Amino acid sequence: MRRGNYAPRACNHCRRRKTKCDGGQPVCARCAAAGHECTWGPESARKPTTKSYVDSLRNMVEVLKKRIFVLESQLEAFKRASNHVYGMPTNDLLQIDNPKSSQDVNDPPVVTVNEEEVKQEDSDIEQLCAPTEHLRLDEEGLQFYGPTSIFRLAPQDASPQQASRFQQLAENQAGSYVLSRGEGTDQSDIDWSRHLPSDVALTRPEHDRILDLCFRFFTSWCLRVVPELFLHDMCRSLSTPRNQTPPKTAHYSPMLHNALLSVATAFSDVPEVKNTEARRKFAIKAKDRLEEECERPNLSVILALSILSNFHSSQGEQTLGYMYFGISARMSQALGLGFDCKPWVAKGLISEDNMNDRNWVYWTTFCQDTTWSLYVGRDFCVSSSSDRQRIHVPFVDSALDKFMWDWPGQSPRPNYIPSTFAATCDLLQIARQILDVVSNFSRLGLRQALDDYHIGQMDLKLHTWKNNLSPEVDVSKLTFGSAMPHQLMLQMTYHWLSIVLHRPFYRKKRSVDERVFEVDHMKLCDKAAHDIMDLATKWRDLYTLRYVPITFIQVVSAAGTIFVLSAVQAVSGARLARTAHQNSYANAEKTIRYLHEVGQSFQSARNIGDILDNLLKEQVGARLSRRSGLMPSSLSPQTKARDSFPDHSPATSTASMSPPEQYAPAPSGLALPSDHNMYVQDPFNLISEQQYYGYGDLSQNIASSSSNGTGYPPATMGAQAQFYPPDLGAPNILGMDMWMPGGEQIPNAPYMRGSPERMDFDPEAMAMDEQLLQIIRQPLYY
Repeated sequence: MRRGNYAPRACNHCRRRKTKCDGGQPVCARCAAAGHECTWGPESARKPTTKSYVDSLRNMVEVLKKRIFVLESQLEAFKRASNHVYGMPTNDLLQIDNPKSSQDVNDPPVVTVNEEEVKQEDSDIEQLCAPTEHLRLDEEGLQFYGPTSIFRLAPQDASPQQASRFQQLAENQAGSYVLSRGEGTDQSDIDWSRHLPSDVALTRPEHDRILDLCFRFFTSWCLRVVPELFLHDMCRSLSTPRNQTPPKTAHYSPMLHNALLSVATAFSDVPEVKNTEARRKFAIKAKDRLEEECERPNLSVILALSILSNFHSSQGEQTLGYMYFGISARMSQALGLGFDCKPWVAKGLISEDNMNDRNWVYWTTFCQDTTWSLYVGRDFCVSSSSDRQRIHVPFVDSALDKFMWDWPGQSPRPNYIPSTFAATCDLLQIARQILDVVSNFSRLGLRQALDDYHIGQMDLKLHTWKNNLSPEVDVSKLTFGSAMPHQLMLQMTYHWLSIVLHRPFYRKKRSVDERVFEVDHMKLCDKAAHDIMDLATKWRDLYTLRYVPITFIQVVSAAGTIFVLSAVQAVSGARLARTAHQNSYANAEKTIRYLHEVGQSFQSARNIGDILDNLLKEQVGARLSRRSGLMPSSLSPQTKARDSFPDHSPATSTASMSPPEQYAPAPSGLALPSDHNMYVQDPFNLISEQQYYGYGDLSQNIASSSSNGTGYPPATMGAQAQFYPPDLGAPNILGMDMWMPGGEQIPNAPYMRGSPERMDFDPEAMAMDEQLLQIIRQPLYY
């Protein structure tokens, strides 16, 4: 049937009545015949159709056709597989036993579909349009490129399969660099100093000695370097003639070698090697390779940058250290760490060892990122989203777990460093949750954001983690006397996180009703600080405090802030809590002394020790001075001048391995206040009363008499010297400016005074209290 003629545009009358219009102007034929007014609008009712719109419709039609074809093919395959008939007419079902003759030309043609070709075609389309695999394999290894990057389309080569490295190490120990420990090891063919600065008087025995110490006490925490694999790859690289290109390895590079020595030289006993100028030469040498190794990155560059950040942190240069760790985190993103590589291993594109290396570097970067965030009080660089749970921690229960740990005076035993590392990863995941909780508190305020329930949840997670530790990793009474450094550091971090969790509530006002349950945050903080110092003292006995990781400084300084807070509170009540003040002051002194001993290796520890020292003298001494008219005359000489306090300068501190001070038991005549139960309640059953009141009563630091005016007199907590917690009013006095956006600090309005009945309150104390609060936060977040 022939299509009729249609006008491109109808008049207004015909358009309203939906009748045919011939388009004649100024009056159409229909309007002229009917006598209607014929008017025309400014434009046609139908918008003109663009070519691009038509093309898009055609594309959509083709896409739907293809989709129908694929679905019909799949449906036909399902019919054949299940031997069922779908959608057939009734008369066809009646004739199902009488198949049609092959001569019937009216039968529709049978369409066969090659499913493999369809899948391959779909895969090619997805690769070009919407890729789901973001990792690309080239000669440098796996790298991450997102869906907008053209580099993901470059050809990929399979990585050669290799036998297990640990098996190779066991079968061919001659293929590794051997650290000389006085046994006269001869590896003269290895050019060990090829990439090191030539103007540092470092001999090979000293080089090997400080590397060994670094592996034992520094990189064992968070498994920063796998020593066996580092030495193996070091041998491969340095055995290559200078006129040849050495192999690129995941565990050794010239940059990593120099970065390690910039830290390890702090453990040297040779002044020409240990001094800051020599250490900086190794750091500068490492930075000379920065662009070269970052241009074609490998896992070793991530490790080198992270250790360079620790060098600057140890020198008290936190901003530079934070910058270099940020570059390290960016490199980990560039290499796609944190993605599950099991499909690549299954396809034979990479080896299982490559996957384990990637997972290990991801987790060690994750751990360092968490401790850095605690150190500087800033956001994380490495994501901790839920899909990261699929990334397993490698090397656990492997041959690496069974390598022997030996130290003078200790029996050789498996080091269990990978197992300790796995437990550290679990603990620092909880640390991130704690930081989120405390950060939320700092933004919204105590009364709006948190209650004891949320704090209790985090506390329960910490304790659950502790209870689930394997005997090989945990430190028990039987293993405490010979605990390895990484075991001690793990336990110290556990108690440190308890302080981070509870310290914002340390001065929270308690309910006057004993029937109202409240978590005793002050007691939990005190207990954690005491446990930290116990572990630090054991470290000092076994290994000296010259050999520690950077995190050791953070943890001990956190304990020091708790002792300072406790000492301040002991002298801020209506009555002087003499015994509590003596114990807290002695423990704070001990913390400062330990930090100064660590300062012989790391300048940042000395700086932090000085901060605590000044804080203790100024704040506690000033409060004692203000109440000098109220306290016994035997205590007044301690408050006359700041110089009357013991000196803790580095010159008077030593790193000897002498036994620590012994803690004296609580005085037998100790009389507790009437509301004792409310203050020593232990909702988590963490500490005994004797431990709480008797800890840190150092007999040799606190003189039994004060005849010369330099010591404290013996005292018991009797009726004349009871401890009453001050009425603090508003609970927001600590840590309210932590982790604010951009690093700004909102000053607190501290409210630290005696009980309401105290009539000698000095308004000038407010300014000093504000100074105390501004300083007291810092040791946790440098």
